[in-house]
Amino acid sequence: RYVDADDSFRAQIKALFAMIDRDNDLTLDAEEFGKFLSKKGVDIPANLEEQFVKYDTNGNGTIDDDELAGVVKGLGLSQIVPSPEEAALYMVRVLTPSQLGSAAAVVGAMH
Repeated sequence: RYVDADDSFRAQIKALFAMIDRDNDLTLDAEEFGKFLSKKGVDIPANLEEQFVKYDTNGNGTIDDDELAGVVKGLGLSQIVPSPEEAALYMVRVLTPSQLGSAAAVVGAMH
């Protein structure tokens, strides 16, 4: 499992995950990730499915929010990571009241 010591980066990754996970199933597959990359105008790596297997550290066949940081860093995709401010704004805008604890973590990580 990939863990980054930078709280702000972790918060940004959580926001990025929420942006990509359009079906809200709390997992990403290569197809879902590829669609997001295309939407952002980023070239899809030819071996994306193989890379997903590599970074799927728990072996469940998908990428979760913790594993997404490894994908982003491993594939050199830092350009898709929202800024801390963008991440906080996105999370506050899309969260339900029961999810506000995560938004507070995003905002708190920025300080």
